[in-house]
Amino acid sequence: MKNKVTRKSILLSSLILLVLGLILAIFPNNIMRFFDYIVGVALAVIGLINIAVYFKNRKIDNNILSLIFGVLIIALGVYFILTPGLVVKIASILFGLSIIFNGIVSLQLAMDAKKFNTGKWGIILLFAIINIIFGAILLFYPFASILILIMYTGIFMTISAIFNLLSLLIHKEPKYEN
Repeated sequence: MKNKVTRKSILLSSLILLVLGLILAIFPNNIMRFFDYIVGVALAVIGLINIAVYFKNRKIDNNILSLIFGVLIIALGVYFILTPGLVVKIASILFGLSIIFNGIVSLQLAMDAKKFNTGKWGIILLFAIINIIFGAILLFYPFASILILIMYTGIFMTISAIFNLLSLLIHKEPKYEN
């Protein structure tokens, strides 16, 4: 790593990834419905705010787009609430992309470790490749059950976080001479 801020950033994101992964792996049913409701309710509130703004300002600015946007956002929120697993499917895609990105960052970490001959770069490379594979599985593997998807997402996130944390422990900062 080139600086301590990057290491701290990877450490913090890995710890968050670890906690979220464990929660998803242990409580998949509750998480699926929780995300659907939270996102659905948040969208409905945003929609209501847009409708209220339209009616409050319609004498000054008769911009019907606020009203249309509000109704559409409320409909989307209701759709998320009534469609179990949709929010989690979207989240899995985002998590998959995040894990792939972490794998790419770990690839760079492995290259840095090899370049500066800090040792054990092969292990970091292996972790990076596994991260990329896990991310790709989240993106492209069509699981039959959303509950399995949530559990695997949690497991992959947890393993990814552990790999990132182990990579930080293995990688040592090169000593630069002036």
